[in-house]
Amino acid sequence: MKHRFILLFTALIAFSILAGCGNTNPPTMPGEATNKTQSLKSGHNLLGLYQFMIDEENETLNFVPLRACELHLNIVTFMEPPAGENFGIDQVFDFEPGKITVDLFIKHPFPDLDLVTVFDVSGIIISHGSMDFPYSETLKFPGGDDVQLLNPDGYIRWWNPVEFPENPTMPAFGYVDGMMGVPDSAGQFDATMNGYKYFATGLTDPAADLSAIDTSMRGALVPGTTSVRRYELGYTPGNFVFNYAIDANWDMPDTSDEVIDIPGDFPISANRPEPYRLEIKNVYNDLSYSITAGMAEGMLGMDVWVYAWHDAEESMACAYSQGDELSGMCNPEPIEVGDGYAVYPLLLFPANLQSTDDFMIWVGAEAMVYGYQDFVPGEIQGFYVQDWVSVAEQ
Repeated sequence: MKHRFILLFTALIAFSILAGCGNTNPPTMPGEATNKTQSLKSGHNLLGLYQFMIDEENETLNFVPLRACELHLNIVTFMEPPAGENFGIDQVFDFEPGKITVDLFIKHPFPDLDLVTVFDVSGIIISHGSMDFPYSETLKFPGGDDVQLLNPDGYIRWWNPVEFPENPTMPAFGYVDGMMGVPDSAGQFDATMNGYKYFATGLTDPAADLSAIDTSMRGALVPGTTSVRRYELGYTPGNFVFNYAIDANWDMPDTSDEVIDIPGDFPISANRPEPYRLEIKNVYNDLSYSITAGMAEGMLGMDVWVYAWHDAEESMACAYSQGDELSGMCNPEPIEVGDGYAVYPLLLFPANLQSTDDFMIWVGAEAMVYGYQDFVPGEIQGFYVQDWVSVAEQ
């Protein structure tokens, strides 16, 4: 009993430090608002923040830890020593001008402490934001000459340095003054929507997509296990620096039994409230544009399969075109609900479609949970993927 108490106490200290280092309506949504609500609370924590530097001449990628926790212990010490043991570069898979492909790994740093199993771990590339997200004056994402994650599992808002600054009233829930991870030398990263890759126990094939997630484990990263993910990074020569944040979720498990069952003893609040995966299926596209008549016709339809650890039917699917080519749409009413997923149909019509050029569209899965732990009050939590839409010539 005494040993178990010491173990629990140690874990609580560790996670008080984790939490200590660790809402905005995504874009204004056109169409009818919904009154659905959820009382979920997010347990997102920032496990570490690093600065990466690409050495093009030597074809290498180097990283250094950037910030310490507000408390006396440095959270990065959990992920770092021995150097590269718990987080680092598994291999540089490919290097070509303007693109580097690298496999990064995250290993849970507490091999014998099941109490601190974390969930829905995301490795986020934090960069500059030269592009504006549709219907938003504050959401910016990398484009053009910015360092970009070319194969993201999605884009999220968490831990960008613009919206997650020092919190004077609750310093344990914000960046520490002077330790924001965005030193002047790093170029003032200002993207508020950044690409990420999802890490979990069982995701060991770097090239696997999220269909490989073992759903019976609820996206857990179990103590002592390692997950490896492949990052394809696009960059412009001379622009070699970006930041990397590790996000994770946790809540206290049931400790009434001597052995903790993973994930059964952890409440669903240990998972992120946002959906963790989406798939776009049954795409119907008969969009066309007449250059001579200056007229657009047709529509774009799709079914969005939203996967969530919480009730997927309490989520919402949205789609926005990058340049207002189509009317935006959000749908909170699924046409099908299954075990861990819900299907939302979306139908978009021409709004400002003025050419036959392909254009970008954003598809999102939103949780109807707001506030981002009060960092960006009023904003809905979700994640988004990019796709491209073609237009036929009439």
